[in-house]
Amino acid sequence: GHLGHELASVGLSKHFLRKRLSELSAGQLQRVLIAWSLIGHPDVLLFDEPTSGIDVGGEETIYSLLHRLQDERNISIIIVSHDLHVVYHYANDVLCLNKEMVCHGPPRDVLTQEQLKKLYGEVSFYHHLNHA
Repeated sequence: GHLGHELASVGLSKHFLRKRLSELSAGQLQRVLIAWSLIGHPDVLLFDEPTSGIDVGGEETIYSLLHRLQDERNISIIIVSHDLHVVYHYANDVLCLNKEMVCHGPPRDVLTQEQLKKLYGEVSFYHHLNHA
């Protein structure tokens, strides 16, 4: 019932209900887990590096999927990520932690060259992102 319905919302057909988890690709497994998490209509979803182990094409679609679910269902999504490209592209609000809070706010406002230097000791990210 419920899982079959939610699988459709993450782009998988109901026949995935009959598959063993070991038969799924990393991207398919992540979609099944997202579908599972949607049962019960949560207000908030928390993901820790949701695309680790997924190839870049798959990564884009997982984030696009989360973005769409956020809009359609009015869900708040909290993502732990080290990938600044993802943060710039998808986050409305960012909280940078390095043992303590380093910065908080919209990514384009708070991820300044100085902050990134503090976080990473490296500036090349910033230039790369500005031209992305």
